[in-house]
Amino acid sequence: MAVESPVKEDEAKERERRILFVGAKAAAIAGVVVGGVVVGSQFLIGTLYSGAQARQLVLAMASPVGTLATAILSGSAGILALMLTMLSLSRNLNQDLSGAFYIRIQRIALIAIVDMVAAITLMLMLSTPIQEASRQAEQAGELQVKLTYYFLVSLTALVSGLFVAVIVMLYNAVQAVIQAVAPNSSP
Repeated sequence: MAVESPVKEDEAKERERRILFVGAKAAAIAGVVVGGVVVGSQFLIGTLYSGAQARQLVLAMASPVGTLATAILSGSAGILALMLTMLSLSRNLNQDLSGAFYIRIQRIALIAIVDMVAAITLMLMLSTPIQEASRQAEQAGELQVKLTYYFLVSLTALVSGLFVAVIVMLYNAVQAVIQAVAPNSSP
């Protein structure tokens, strides 16, 4: 068995760090773009001038955002289950996968779990009786309804952006497994 020189080993570690950084950067950019689209669409709607407008928008977005949160929760749970399968497969490979691969898997799992918690929070917020809460907020003042609207938009942007980031990171992890199984294949 040939022993690699320390220089080649350092070069390999530097290459792994670079690949890990580029993959994380791509995922972050994708997540920020998607989150920005959600927040940007809110700015296209315009500034809320009254609690009545905010109430109407919250009621209008409750069903689609609830569906989105459910889909993201299901998707994140499926991704975590498939990650376990990927780890099992990686253990059975004759080739050793790099440490960067396992760091990438840990990051994907962490972001998927944060996304699941955010999606559950979004679903809980939407499960409150919005019309009744809106009437009570009208009596208390418009600020509460506006804050609820902006919080829902922000949380929707966060959940969407995180999910896209997980998908991009998952693509990079799958590419690493493919390169380990068939090193001569090109993407």
